[in-house]
Amino acid sequence: MSNNSLRGEVICQSPLNPTQLLVELVDTSKHIAIDRSPLSPTGGFEFRHVPNGSFEVRVINFHGDILKREWVQQENISWPLTLRVGRPAEKPVSGLVTPYRLQHKVPKKAMSEFVKAAKAMEEHKQEAAMKHLRKAIEIDPGFVEAYNNLGVRLAKEGKMADAAEQFLTASKLDPNSKVARENLRIVNAQRMSFTK
Repeated sequence: MSNNSLRGEVICQSPLNPTQLLVELVDTSKHIAIDRSPLSPTGGFEFRHVPNGSFEVRVINFHGDILKREWVQQENISWPLTLRVGRPAEKPVSGLVTPYRLQHKVPKKAMSEFVKAAKAMEEHKQEAAMKHLRKAIEIDPGFVEAYNNLGVRLAKEGKMADAAEQFLTASKLDPNSKVARENLRIVNAQRMSFTK
């Protein structure tokens, strides 16, 4: 099995800012996100050590709303992959503004830690990213997006029980969060498959 880089760029139409977006790589055979990367200020992204296979590449915002999705076959794609977001015809697939998100205001210090975590992920510093996400949660125990991102990091390390705990907390805080519920469903399915 070969391991390659999957790289590309996201072209954003105003008012979208690349630094406020993430790219998620989903293994379509297992239906689980295997990596998540922030965009560089110019919209670039790269996933390293990607095995051959079929993947879904998603452009999401920090709330987890899917702004663009594209299915790719790692061994057949021509590089770099270009994804365009923000055109009027492209509405977020899960762009639900929940009552919780409208009412909950994330403190500036917590958001600062969240942004630092995104920067650490861009630099492939997973431990640092998790440290910043935990700090964001410590500052703001109601920060749903921080729980979701920490859960993804933990799942990537194979810590499914810990990841499920993060997604469950996010789901309890915001019962209308489709992303938290879906992440929890996927991780629990993975845990069930490991015990068989």
